[in-house]
Amino acid sequence: MLSIRQNVHADALPDFRNLGVVARVLVAVNLLVAAAALADETAWAAILEVIARNAAQVEPPLIARLAVLYVAAGEHLIEEPLVAIEREFGERFVRVHRNCLVARAAIRGFERSKGNAAGGAAAADEEPHWSVVLEGVAERLPVGRRQWSAVKGALPEAKA
Repeated sequence: MLSIRQNVHADALPDFRNLGVVARVLVAVNLLVAAAALADETAWAAILEVIARNAAQVEPPLIARLAVLYVAAGEHLIEEPLVAIEREFGERFVRVHRNCLVARAAIRGFERSKGNAAGGAAAADEEPHWSVVLEGVAERLPVGRRQWSAVKGALPEAKA
């Protein structure tokens, strides 16, 4: 039985929108930095200094904000923060979640999910939430609780 958000078709790359994946990558890179420091130095003070210096050079690119743009042909990674995109193209996009902008023209509607008592304790505690339905995209994107009123107000076709 498939769990929520489980995909039968494994992707070639991990989902870097997932904070857990990003954290694992960050830990793995820091372990490599520590291994390199252990190989080069013998004194603990020197090892810690090398780890700190190398981590300061390696971590910023890993932590840099990335945004994923979905288009019909696939995904594109950009380094520009969503706030900048929202400022520049605010009339064409609407923020549906803290980490997601959606083209207004692609929105086909909204769905409200219901908490599912049959799915166990986690599903029973799940609050109902809104999702946005996009043209040509099977995945439903969640609408953040804080964004729902703005999304609903920005789109006259959205019915609560």
